[in-house]
Amino acid sequence: MEANGVWKLTMSSPHGREEWVLRLASEGGRLSGEISGPSLGTHAITEGGIDGSSLHWVVTLSNPVDIQLEMSADLDDDRLSGQSRAAEYGVTSIIGERGTEADWETRPKPHSHRSPVCLPDATTVIAVSYDAADPYRREVAPDFGLYLDRLWAPPWDHDHLDWPDFGLPAAPSDVAAKLDDLVERARQGQHVEIGCQGGHGRTGTALAWLAVLVGLPPSEAVGWVRINYCDRAVETTDQEAFVAGLDSRLC
Repeated sequence: MEANGVWKLTMSSPHGREEWVLRLASEGGRLSGEISGPSLGTHAITEGGIDGSSLHWVVTLSNPVDIQLEMSADLDDDRLSGQSRAAEYGVTSIIGERGTEADWETRPKPHSHRSPVCLPDATTVIAVSYDAADPYRREVAPDFGLYLDRLWAPPWDHDHLDWPDFGLPAAPSDVAAKLDDLVERARQGQHVEIGCQGGHGRTGTALAWLAVLVGLPPSEAVGWVRINYCDRAVETTDQEAFVAGLDSRLC
C-alpha cells in the first residue's frame, strides 16, 4: 500500500490527546520522514520500515534527555491506526488520516510560556514552560522559582514539587504550603515563577490552585486559568476534578 505523503495524527492516552502531522516517504521497504507536534516540535524519523500494510518508525525526542518514541501502525487506504511507546511514559494510541502538503505547512508550532499571570488578588507570578534549547534565558532573572519537574536546575534560588507529568501530587498538603510560600514571596515584591515541562497540565493546575488560595471559588478556578493564562491549561479530567474539589484543608 502507498504510505507516501502527509498524515494527520491524533495521539490519545489516558492523560490527554494531541494532534500531530507526519510526513512519510517509502522506498524499498524503508520509511523516512519527519513528525511535528505542538509540544515537542519537529523531529526526523531515525529508522523506519514498511511490510505490506504494517508501518513502524522511531523518533528520538530530546526533552531534555533522549527518549526513543517507537511507533507502529496498520495502513488501510487513507487511514492509519496503531500505537506509540515511549519507555516509562507508556503507550499512546494513534489514529490518522491522509492529509495534504497544506497540513504540513500549517503544522502546529511548539507552544511555550514566559507568561505573567495576575492572580485574582492582583498578585503576579510568571508561568513558564521548559525550553530545552535555552531554558534559563531571561531578560530579568527570577528571585525564586518553584518547579514541578526535576529537569529544572536553574542558577537562581528555587525549589521543586513532586508532581508526576499528567498526574496529581502525592502530598497535596506539602504542595499547598509551597504554593502559599510562592504567593507570599510575590506579595513581598519578589519576581517569582512557576513551571513544569510543557507549562499546561501541572502548571495550569497549580495556577488554578493559586487562584483558589487567594480567594477564587474552586468551581471557577479552571475556567479562570484558561481565560487568564492559556486555554490549554489543566490537561486532564482528573486535574479538573482535583481543582474543583479543593477545600480549606488544602487552602
